[in-house]
Amino acid sequence: MPNRKSILLVTHRPLTLHDTVLAAHGFKVHTAHSLDEAKAQWAPGKFRLMLVEPNGDLQEALQFCHASKKVDPEFRFAFITRQGTYPTVDTCPDDVIMLQYNPEHFVQRVSELVS
Repeated sequence: MPNRKSILLVTHRPLTLHDTVLAAHGFKVHTAHSLDEAKAQWAPGKFRLMLVEPNGDLQEALQFCHASKKVDPEFRFAFITRQGTYPTVDTCPDDVIMLQYNPEHFVQRVSELVS
């Protein structure tokens, strides 16, 4: 069973401090700065959740979502995006979290995904 508090965060903007906010709430966060880097870090059962801030090829992220869930059905996958930039997605992501200036809301949504 994956570690319920282990998250792989894929972001091209590390100064947004998503990792710091989540770590302050007890999550173990590993940060990748590209989807390729995330693929190298990911292994079945290693993470409960992957949070992806789309930057570039959304289709590649969706393909990885499908592939990883085939190997690890317990794995959760979500996009994090700015308000007003809701990506068109199929059924693979478990959620799309709209970023607001509300860290409590962000942590609550992540907590629901890992529970």
